Amino acid sequence: EREAPHLVWALSDLDVNWEAIAGRQAMNHFPGVGALTTKTGLCSTLRDLHWWVNGGVDVREFFPRCYRLSDQGDRRAFVIDYRRTAAAAVLRLHLSLGAKGEGRSGGASPGASAAPVAPRLVRLALHAVKLWVRELRQTGDVDLA
Repeated sequence: EREAPHLVWALSDLDVNWEAIAGRQAMNHFPGVGALTTKTGLCSTLRDLHWWVNGGVDVREFFPRCYRLSDQGDRRAFVIDYRRTAAAAVLRLHLSLGAKGEGRSGGASPGASAAPVAPRLVRLALHAVKLWVRELRQTGDVDLA
C-alpha cells in the first residue's frame, strides 16, 4: 500500500503543487516568501524597511551592500562601487608595500610574492578616490574635517 510522504522536498517552490499537499505533510519551502528568502527579495525588502519602522532605519548599519543586477540603476551603482573598492585596494596595497620598504626600487625580499604597484595604476586609483571623496563631501555623507 502506498502512503503519502511526510516530507516533500523540491528544488524550488515553483516545483510544488501546493493544493496537493496534505495537512500533515511538511515541505522544505514556504509559498510566497521570496521577499525574504531570495537575495533580490531581501535587498528590496530591506531598502523599503524605512517605510515600516517609525523614526526610520539605516540598513547600511547592519546589512552589507547589496544590488539588484537586473535593475539598470543598481547595476550602474554596483560597477561604481566595485571600481571604488578596487581603487581603494590598490592604494592600500601601495601604502603597505611602501611601509615594508618594497617598491619599484626592488627592496622586496627574495621570493616575496607582492609585486610593486605600477605608478600609473596608483595615480589612476588616487584620482578615482579623490573623485569619490569629493562626491561624499558634496552629498554630506562624510565629514572629512
